[in-house]
Amino acid sequence: MIRKIQQLKAKKGFTLVELMVVIAIIGVLAAILIPLMNNFLQNARISSVNSTAATARNNLTYWLQDEDKANRGMRNNVLQTVSVNVTNAGTPLAWEVTFDGTDAQVAARFVPAYEDWDPIAQVEGGNVDALTSTSSVQDKLEAYVADYLYVLFPDAANCTFVISLVDGSAVAAVYSATAETNLLRFIVPTAGPTLGEIRGIANGRISVDTGRGEIIGSAPVGEDANVAT
Repeated sequence: MIRKIQQLKAKKGFTLVELMVVIAIIGVLAAILIPLMNNFLQNARISSVNSTAATARNNLTYWLQDEDKANRGMRNNVLQTVSVNVTNAGTPLAWEVTFDGTDAQVAARFVPAYEDWDPIAQVEGGNVDALTSTSSVQDKLEAYVADYLYVLFPDAANCTFVISLVDGSAVAAVYSATAETNLLRFIVPTAGPTLGEIRGIANGRISVDTGRGEIIGSAPVGEDANVAT
């Protein structure tokens, strides 16, 4: 018994100084690694939303090019912005697509040859009512693009896009993975060399801090999807 007590007394643990040194080292490592990890996660989120914006932009450009070959594309020297709000995933009816402008304004921006769009748009219907022979050009475009984007992003939910179309190409796209409702403010609306391009976004964030910490994906033409703009 005495021998066991002596053996226990002979065992030494960490001293208070040693514990303090270890805690200090852990604190220094945490101070270095946590910001690095946060930056890594932030850059990953920015790359992800930029990639989504680029996918929408590129595929709408392909669509416009195909429409142009079929003599029903966009007219020259016009800007058409397309606003998209997605609610629940898994249904095209959750895709609320709006071609900004009045029916007459939207129709004037496109070559009027939409008859064969009717059956395509009616397959899913998008966010509009059932199309009829008297449906407007705007309704047909919105229904078609709603279905087109749903096929690209079938799992998307609770997100928003704005895509700017100029002279038969998608010039830029802006994407938010949250319910950001005013993405149009990032598109240059005035005629000139920057018509339809992106403004007010830097490194995946709104350049004027709103205090909400939004991360906004952007995809201007000519820039890699994974580069924060």
